[in-house]
This record gives sequence, C-alpha cells and structure tokens, in this order.
Amino acid sequence: MNQNRQIRFLFIMIFLCIPIHKIFSQSLNLVDCNMNDAKISIYSEKVIGVNFLISTGTNTEKFTQYYKKSKIFLTENNNLSSIDKMGYYFYPEQIFSKPKPYKKASYRINIFLKKKQDFVEGTKYIIEFSFGETNHCIEFVWNTDKNFCESIKINQLGYLEKAKIKYAYFGKWLGTAGALSTKKQIFNIINADDKKLVFSKKLELVHSSKIKDEGAYKENFSGENLYRMDISSLTKGKFFIKIPGIGRSLTFEVNNNILNEPLEKTFRVLYHQRCGITLDKEFTKWIRPACKQHSILQVMPEYSFGDSWNLPENIFAEVDKFLEKEIKEFRQVSGGYHDAGDFDRKPEHLIIAEYLLTVFDENKNVFQKRTFNLPESNNSIPDIIDETEFLFSFYKQNQWRDGGIPSGSESNSHPQHQSGNNWLTNSSNETNTYALLSVTGLSCFYYAIGTAHLSKIFYEMNELHKANEYEKSSQEAFEIGTQKFPPQKFNQEIIIATAALRLLDISANPKYLQFIQPIINNIEKLDFLNSTHLWFAYTFCNSNNSFFTESQKENLQHKIQQKWNTILKNDRNGYKHFKHPYSAYGYGTGSVRQMDLLILAWLITKDENLYNWIILSADFCLGANPTGKIMSSGIGNNHIKHPLHLDSMNDNISEPVPGIWIYAPVGKRKHWLQDKFPTYPNFEKVPQLYKIYDTELIPLHSEFTVWETIAPAIMLFGILAE
Repeated sequence: MNQNRQIRFLFIMIFLCIPIHKIFSQSLNLVDCNMNDAKISIYSEKVIGVNFLISTGTNTEKFTQYYKKSKIFLTENNNLSSIDKMGYYFYPEQIFSKPKPYKKASYRINIFLKKKQDFVEGTKYIIEFSFGETNHCIEFVWNTDKNFCESIKINQLGYLEKAKIKYAYFGKWLGTAGALSTKKQIFNIINADDKKLVFSKKLELVHSSKIKDEGAYKENFSGENLYRMDISSLTKGKFFIKIPGIGRSLTFEVNNNILNEPLEKTFRVLYHQRCGITLDKEFTKWIRPACKQHSILQVMPEYSFGDSWNLPENIFAEVDKFLEKEIKEFRQVSGGYHDAGDFDRKPEHLIIAEYLLTVFDENKNVFQKRTFNLPESNNSIPDIIDETEFLFSFYKQNQWRDGGIPSGSESNSHPQHQSGNNWLTNSSNETNTYALLSVTGLSCFYYAIGTAHLSKIFYEMNELHKANEYEKSSQEAFEIGTQKFPPQKFNQEIIIATAALRLLDISANPKYLQFIQPIINNIEKLDFLNSTHLWFAYTFCNSNNSFFTESQKENLQHKIQQKWNTILKNDRNGYKHFKHPYSAYGYGTGSVRQMDLLILAWLITKDENLYNWIILSADFCLGANPTGKIMSSGIGNNHIKHPLHLDSMNDNISEPVPGIWIYAPVGKRKHWLQDKFPTYPNFEKVPQLYKIYDTELIPLHSEFTVWETIAPAIMLFGILAE
C-alpha cells in the first residue's frame, strides 16, 4: 500500500467512526488494554508517564534504542491526539540472587510523555506504544478526584496534630527530561470523609532545579522544581490534597498517634535481630530457630588487639589467623543482636543502649504504658528496658574477670552457604565459624556508659538488685578501660568522660571528676555537630549531682544554641530534613542516621525551631521526600521492598521483616553492580536523593545496621510519639 492509499484509508476509518486505537492496534499487534502490566503515572496537567517492568540479563544498553524506536499513540475520546516523548528513566528494580546471583534483573521502564494541551477532565484516553518486542495499551479517564499524582509528596502516614509546621511538596525529576514544571498555582485540601473543601492555598516555588545552594558544598539534591504546600493549619481528621486539573494525593491523617506504626515496627526489628533465641509464632510470623553458629564461640585471647580502641580494619584476616590455631577455648553464649543482613556482633552495638534509654527517660509515658509483643512483655519492666537488657546480656555474661568487655563476635568472612551461592544463607544454615572477639577501648567504655545509665533507671524503679548488679559491672569495665586503653584522641577522652559522668550520677564518687573536668575546662574544643560530643553535652546537662553548677550547664547550653542557630540560618534545603551539612548522602544520612544530632541539640536547648525540624525530618523520612518512598520495609504504602536481610530473603515469606531502615539514598557513592546493571541516564546524572537501588544484592543501598539506622529511627519516632 503506497503512501497516498494509506492516507485515504486512514480518513475512511475516521469517517466511519472506527476508533483510531483499533486501527493502530492491528498494525502494532497490541494487547488488550485490560490485559497488560503497564501503568500510567500522573505528573502534571500536561505530563504523564508510562511505566512497566522488563526482565533482562546484563544486556541493558538496548533499552535506549528501544526508546528511540518506540511508537506512541494517544486517542482522546476515540480521536487521534498528539503526545510527545520527553525522556526516560530506566533502573533495576530488583537484581536476582536465585538460581545464580548477578545474572538477571527486573528493570523499571519509565517513559515520560507531554501533551501540547492540558488533559481534559472526564475524557477517556488510550495510550498505545511499543518498546522493543513488547506492545502495551493503557486506557484511563482523566479524573482529578481519583487520579493519584506522583508529583505530590506527603508523609504517607499523616501529620502530627501538634506540629506547628506541616508541609507537603510538589515536584518530580523526569530522568533525561529534567525537572517537571507546572503552571498550576492552587492546591486544595479536601476532607476525606465528606469530600468538602477545607481550604485552598497557593503552591509556593521554594527551590529551582537550576539553583545549587543546598548543603555545605552548594549542590542541588533533588533536581526538581520544588513547590511547597503549607498545610500547617490542619487539625485532627482525614484529608487529601487535590491540585485542580492534575490529581490528588493519597488520603492522610492528622493525629498525634500517627507515629505508632513506625515506632512499633522499627522497635521490633531489634527483636527480629536477637541472637541465640528462637523466634516463635506467638511473637512474630517471621519465625526462625535459634541460630547455631553464633551460640558456640571460639574465644580469642582477652587482649590480642593490644591497646586498640577499635577492631582491626582487617578483622576477617585477624579472625582467620586465630581460627587456624589448634588450642582453643569455647563458650556457649546468647544475647546481643545480629548486626545487619549478616550475623556478627559489634562493639558499636553497645551505643544502642543510649538511644533506647534516653528516649525512655524523655518520653516515659509512652514506653511505660506500651508493650511491643516481646517474650518479656508480661513482666513489670517496660519493654524498652527489657530490650536493653537483652542487648547487654551477651556482653555481660562474657565480661572477663578483670572487667574487660569482649568486642562482639565475628567470623573470617561474610556468611557462607554450602551451595556456593552465599545469598541463600540465613542464620540457621550458614557454615561460618565465629570467634568471641578480644576487648577494645570502645567495648569497655560504651558498655560502661550504657550499663551505668541502665543502673540509674533501675534505681529509680526501685529494682535494687538489678541496679547494683549493673553498677558494679559498669565500674569494672570502666576501671579496666582506663588501665588498658589510655585515650589517644580527643574523641576518646570525651567517651571516657561520658562514662565517668554516668558513673558519677549513680555513685557520687568524686574520683570520676578527674575524667570530666578537663573537658568542661575546654568546652571551646567541643564540636556540637559531632555525635560523641553532643552525647557528652546532653549527659552533662542532665547530670544530677552537686559537683557542677547550673551556670556551667547554662554556658554549655548557650554555646550549643549559638551553633545550631547558625545551622538553622544556613539551611537552604528545599525538602526540610536534617543531615549534617558536611556529610555525604549514604549509610542512612538521607533518612534517619543523624537524627540523634538534631534530637540531642533540642533536648539540650529546648529550642522550638529544632523541635519543628525534628518533626519535618520525620515527615521527610515517612514519604515527604523526592521519591515519595519510605526508606524502610513494611511501613506505609510506598516503601522499600528488598532490604538486605538474609533471614527475610530465605524464609519463604513474600515480604521482609517490616521496619528495616536502609542506607539509601546513596548520594555520590557507587557499587560495582551499578556498572553491570546501570541506570539510564547514567547514575552520575541522577540527583542524589533519587539514587536508590531497591535490591538486596547491593549492600551500599539496601543494607542497614541495628546501630546506624534502627536505633536512630527508634529515637526519632519514640521522642515524638504519644
């Protein structure tokens, strides 16, 4: 058929009122509109996207060619209309570990489309397109009361009624098409129950994609033209945001109990990470037997690391060298936590106690009346205290006669599986042998800090036997620590001083002043954006003894207030969320990792602006961020699906343990698998807060640790909960 005949045929079909999409369906061999997995994403009054999954090997360069050759057809009420391809974003949604890892992936294909005129309310549209060897057809009606708009970012769980500032956001980075723009100026708040208008306000452009002024290094973290929606005046109820001509948000609640879900699920991750016990169906559906390889440990000599404060960098090699020796001592142990996706225990785990005990001190009502379905929940002790005791149980039962605290347990490699595919490992089938690690400075002093704090709480609860027991254990760890591990850095002096403060509070023994006074005399050296320094400052300002004056405490509070006033003043970030201005994104800094800094600064100063920032940061973590995603498993609607958690990966339960807060977004960091399964455009061109691979096989993105992400998240939600 020549060109003229094709044109005549087309006009005849139009004249006969045969739907255009039927004509092109014949030429493209498209599937039925109701029988395909492609979906429409709504972004603005003119911009939509089509997205779908493709299973592929490592030959992913073909996707850009598919895009260039793809044909897109739009019909509007059965009439042919025009729509243009704007750009694309392709990324691996999952990289598979079975049957062999690193061979196949599932790619999310996003193609962004722009219509010359606005989409029309109530109009039926059909998008038909080809992509490689696949054809797709999507039928939809433009209905702004029902269209979920992915450009609207909210706290998925809702907003605290007590929050004085509540923000939602509008914006989207569209891959190779760049930043989304809109000419819409108004958003509406709709009551979800009666569908009545609550109020209308203007969208406020607060950050342009062209401006680089975020963070200390003047960057643009989201790549968006970011519009803010101020919903601060909302009181208790259920609502959704509607932008006329575009669409709506999910329904959200305004209530002071909206943080119950993230607090409970995140707190229970510690239960799921418990080492040496069976997880029973009475307490969880993620059941597992007691781990075997971590319960009988080969005992390293007490001080084989010398006077080191930290574990050796080559800890695998050190353990391997030890395991090769013939003469060995074994200990049967339990307690403590699996670190992350794998199963080692670390000295850093001991700082978890300060997160738990501090949030208990500051919000007792919440934790005294609430249980978390633990085996200990029926005793008279709050669950958060029981969990702290479980953490200490491993270190306490293995405390050496001279008071030294082992640094944890470790093997000579990451977990191994007998098949050779180590991604099939769980805590029951791994083949590694583990050692009880030697004493370090960190293990002694972190233990002394936490057990002295726990002792104080038990004294307040009149649990005198436990209080005396933990005080004695703390003192012994402190004494041997000062003998064996003299400080080599200012940070180490501060850790010792914090432990001395905790012991001074429960003993009133002036011998501890010799470790504290030098820090108080040199507070100009303290960095109030350093976690170790802020923990000392908080402990000092809350010390309850006669050795320090109120003016000393007020002086320290004043200096911290000055520092944080500057931080607040210099914050230019479009999305309101706290991250240390000089820290890179990664290892949880794009969500919960550094929340202790902000919370401690507020607890010390009681500055209302800092409290508001804590709440805004919680909103960010729970969905009011560029991706609209909660960086945790199992919380909200749009959340992480594939955290690196070996027990969840191999337990035959479709969803992972909920409440696992992962490391992503990763900022400028990169993993070798990102070259094997790249994004399009290249990962370097993806804005930092969009850099997320939700796949278990890339630890840089999907792993977590109980001390780096879980403990700070518990502190964040626990301090705000009611």
